[in-house]
Amino acid sequence: MSAVLELDGTTHIVRYGMYDDEKEKCFVWVFRNGRRFIIDVSGGDVRGTPFYDIWRPLIEEVDPKSPAGRNWVERWHTLASCVITASLQKLRKLAPEQNHWTTLSDYLHTPSYRLQVVKQDGAENGVGAEVTKGPEDAPAYEFTPYDIDMFEGLPKDVSRVDSHQLVVLNHDTNWRVPPHQVKTSGGQVFRFKGCEKPTRTSETGELRCRSRDSIKCSLRLHESMQKLGLEPVPGLPAVTGIVLDIPVDQEPAPEKSYPKKLVAGILTSWTGSDTIRDLVRNAEASDADDLLNRSASWQIRVEDALNRLHAVGLSFCGSDGRTRISEHDIYIDEKDEAWLTTGISFVSEPRSGDDHQACIAADLKAVRELFNHWFRTELAKKKRT
Repeated sequence: MSAVLELDGTTHIVRYGMYDDEKEKCFVWVFRNGRRFIIDVSGGDVRGTPFYDIWRPLIEEVDPKSPAGRNWVERWHTLASCVITASLQKLRKLAPEQNHWTTLSDYLHTPSYRLQVVKQDGAENGVGAEVTKGPEDAPAYEFTPYDIDMFEGLPKDVSRVDSHQLVVLNHDTNWRVPPHQVKTSGGQVFRFKGCEKPTRTSETGELRCRSRDSIKCSLRLHESMQKLGLEPVPGLPAVTGIVLDIPVDQEPAPEKSYPKKLVAGILTSWTGSDTIRDLVRNAEASDADDLLNRSASWQIRVEDALNRLHAVGLSFCGSDGRTRISEHDIYIDEKDEAWLTTGISFVSEPRSGDDHQACIAADLKAVRELFNHWFRTELAKKKRT
């Protein structure tokens, strides 16, 4: 449902949306100039207007096999554009052109509004938008800082960094995803691995916060390497900072001189923006041979990093004996070097004996299958198109 729409000479970042044909309702969740808007439309509020005649067909259920069903992405973009355009007069007032989203703190504290599209005499297509809620403070994208108490035993040797001290870099190259590259006041560039809201798994319906689990894995790997005296491993991002944030609506408690801080995420070595999945997805047929040639050095670097961990009893093998290294976990940076990032299955306690040997085999098998099967198969598909 994510989309980037250029409307009114301004970038609009659509993150979510929903429509219901039977209830004649929809909403669009959009960012404009560093402001967040949730725009609601109800048929009862706009019936009898030219807008209704345009909007109503766009929320009707269609056969997935029909032309409209097959072009559902384009149809969603049209619906989102329709709703945003109806709200432009209010959006221009609440989110004019201005400098925005400079620091990470700006993203974590985005002014947010809820709007309702209603009939409005003299307005284009007979409707406009009115504010039903806001402004209020809310994180952008899916960012969700968590209470520091939810991260037991944060490593003391990792520096703490406040979110307002981090400048976000190059986010405008891809508004569809949250910002990842940040620069410190000292000029160092790192990857920001942010805490995000939990999601419900489709298999079990369990509510799980994968981002927090992944951050905890990164911290456990850091602590394990410190305890074992292991030097930084090329190809494994090092944890360089813990990013803290302060709720702006929280007043200091009488017995304290400052509000309680939240963990917004961590900083790691810069890994580049693209996973190997991204590279394959965005590749043209003419890029396939070049990517295949370059992948040999990526595989060697990832296997070397794993060998270093295996030598001290560590692995990416979960407690169930399975390895979950996938195309989502390996990044390629601007120097064409591969980085293996921690997922949610890293086990911090060193293993030995048959259990560890099984994990070594599982790790290396996962990497071989990724590069020698998945990667080659996906590139072959590109060459056939």
